[in-house]
Amino acid sequence: MGRINSVSERLHLSAHAKVNLYLSVLGRRSDGYHLVDTCLHSLVLADEITAELLGERVELTLESRPGSGLAVAADGDNLICRAAAAFIAAAYEPLPASFRIVNSQYKGVLNAQLAADPWGLEGLEIEDPTSAVPGTMFTVRAPKPIEWLPPGYAWIINAPRPIMRKCPALKSFHNWLIDENGQGKINRQEAVSMIPPMLLDVKPGHTVIDLCAAPGSKTAQLVDFLHAGQAHPRNCGLVLANDADT
Repeated sequence: MGRINSVSERLHLSAHAKVNLYLSVLGRRSDGYHLVDTCLHSLVLADEITAELLGERVELTLESRPGSGLAVAADGDNLICRAAAAFIAAAYEPLPASFRIVNSQYKGVLNAQLAADPWGLEGLEIEDPTSAVPGTMFTVRAPKPIEWLPPGYAWIINAPRPIMRKCPALKSFHNWLIDENGQGKINRQEAVSMIPPMLLDVKPGHTVIDLCAAPGSKTAQLVDFLHAGQAHPRNCGLVLANDADT
């Protein structure tokens, strides 16, 4: 468990060691990582981690427990250093654009259209309009289904929103996104924000209270679950959306 001090803006965590009670490798994903079935159990042995806000500066300090006699290598062979470097690099990468297909009569048509890639996006080489280095090229990949969500539920394209807004070669697809979103056939939504409504397993007839509703993409997803693909749903449940008045 972590505790945060609002005065010093410091977070202290215990990173406990773990043991696999069993582990079965089920296969390899398209990104190279493995699918596993496992059961983990934490141990008392733990690393102590303290994170503190330092403005724009990023600093990592590693110390061994006093009296342990263990040396800590703060280099590229240390998993903590490698994980921190990977996290910082990922934090500066713009998110790819993603969107959810609304559960409606248009779902099959939209999925077929996206699979066909009529915009010719796959392998398109463009100059990155967001790069500070002139001539930096960006390779566009066609939209693909988000593999850890139900088939045809949501799609993702590797081009972030700033690139799509500024690149003339992507104007046709960008306009398609805007039009379909405006008509309520898709919902432009970050992939990670689709997870909470999925885990809630909302069904028609449920009453759902969303206490952190802005900007509304998850709320719309919850309503979609209540409608369950009905063309003209009535009395199918209730979503109460609320957020802080700032």
